[in-house]
Order: sequence, then structure tokens, then C-alpha cells
Amino acid sequence: MQFIEPTFKRKYFVPPREGDDLPDASWAYYSSNPIIRAVYYARLRQSLGMVENTQRNQKILDIGTGSGVLIPSLARYGKVYAVDREEKFLAKARALCARYSIPSIIRRADILALPFRDSIFDTITCISIMEHVQDLDKAFTEIRRVMKKGGALVVGVPIEKFLVKSIFSLFGLQQEKTGHCSHYTIIEQKLRNYFVAKKIKKIPSFLPHSLSLYKMYYCIKE
Repeated sequence: MQFIEPTFKRKYFVPPREGDDLPDASWAYYSSNPIIRAVYYARLRQSLGMVENTQRNQKILDIGTGSGVLIPSLARYGKVYAVDREEKFLAKARALCARYSIPSIIRRADILALPFRDSIFDTITCISIMEHVQDLDKAFTEIRRVMKKGGALVVGVPIEKFLVKSIFSLFGLQQEKTGHCSHYTIIEQKLRNYFVAKKIKKIPSFLPHSLSLYKMYYCIKE
């Protein structure tokens, strides 16, 4: 799949403020720091680039859609369903869809209780979500439930080592304020219990694992 970089309205640029326990990451797409912008877009571009199914009539689910940054890209390949727990993020996703005239279905929902029937989605994206989930078994069970057999799942998670924690500091986010409760090593272990990992990539790809920022998994349901 090909990533399309959407154009956000400037009002979406809201850097984290003191006391904001749930900052919206969409501000990073307008960050004055080119490294931050590059990393945020690279994780989306490379994540979608791993998906082999490029048929145009798919049913696609974007879990934790946030401001909907992936929706314009996904909509090229079928009907997009998008969920997030936070209504303040979904309002931005709806505005973005209206801007691009995309007839997506956007709902407030939790990954632990997806409001969809069994085996309906061809592709599911879950970018920078699983590190916020404590009950990984329940989350992966729900994802597996709503996926078709042979369906594709893309999961992206930060590699939380010294360098990543330093990047969070640049964002003005301390580790305890990120809401991360599951380490990427545990996420990978759990992921392999439910799906077959076909491709694994990291950002930047040329750096050793200990210095990389992000890891992406392309999986299928057997």
C-alpha cells in the first residue's frame, strides 16, 4: 500500500502542554523539528509499504486512528472503518475525512471490545497503539476475531531504549506521561502467539537495533 501524506489544518497543531495527560500526537506532523516530522511520517510510510494486499475492494480497520492520518491512504484500497477511544481525536479524523471527501465509518471504541462482527476485515492497521494496552491477549484476540482468514495486520511500536526516551524528552513528554504500559518485546512475543509475522522492519533500518526508534510487523491470520 502507498502512503499519502495528508494536509492538516493548522489548528491541529497543538503541542503537549503542562498537565496534559493525553497529548494528541498529530502535532508532530507540523513540528518545527525536521527529525521529528521525518520519523513520524516514516513509520506510516514504511508500515503501509509492508502490506502486500493492494486490492481495491477491501474492508479496512484502522485501530487507534487518532486524527485519522492513515485514512486517506487506506481509502484508496477500500472502505475504511476507524476507531479510537478519544472523541477529541475522532473529531479531527472526521474533519480530515470531510476535507478529502472520504466516506469512512468512524466510531468511538476500545480495542478490547471492537464493535464489529467476526471475520470481516481484510486489512487492519494498529500503529503506535499496543504500547498503550495492558491486556495484550484480549486485544490480539479481538483483532484476530474481526479479521478474515488470510487477512493482514500491521502493528507498529516504539523501541523504548535510551534513544527513544531521549526523543520523548524532545517532545516534552516524560516516560510516565506517555501512557505506555507494554514494552515492545512483550508485544512482539504476544503478537506471535496469535499471528504469523511475515515481515519485520525498524526505523532507521541502517542503525543497530539498540539505536533504532521504531519497529513494524506485517502479519497474517492463518
